[in-house]
Amino acid sequence: MITCVDIVGALHTLIVEQIPEFEGVYIEYMPEVFNRPCLLIQAVTSSMLPSNCGLVEVTANFKLTIFDSPYDDSYTPMGGVLSLQDKLLGLFRKGHIFVPDGSKKPRAPKVQAGIGDREEGNAFVNLQVVFLDARDETLDTTPLMESIETKTQLKG
Repeated sequence: MITCVDIVGALHTLIVEQIPEFEGVYIEYMPEVFNRPCLLIQAVTSSMLPSNCGLVEVTANFKLTIFDSPYDDSYTPMGGVLSLQDKLLGLFRKGHIFVPDGSKKPRAPKVQAGIGDREEGNAFVNLQVVFLDARDETLDTTPLMESIETKTQLKG
């Protein structure tokens, strides 16, 4: 099973490894003092819909907030924050992310990224992760049928 915590951890690892320009990548809360540019990962919503008797379709939404300083000498309106936003979007171009779930092979749920709005010095990326997961991790102990006997009778 995958949880939102697993997805946030996978996002954190991916972003730290692929975009070294971020001075920090934070989860859920920002410290009072932080260096810019940095990123905040927040889980926004999640939902589960039935898929079949053994699976649910899970949709998890995340908000990625880029904090860049608009007040330094190198600031240009289309500069740093837009570049970081594009790099962040590029990480999800493949359409999936790898999320470890405790098994030998990580899962690869579908991911869709889109640009949110922008404010002075900040930019947002909206991320949606969709995957099928087991309804329950407990072992099904319902006894299985051992044999079937049928009788056929021809009339005639």
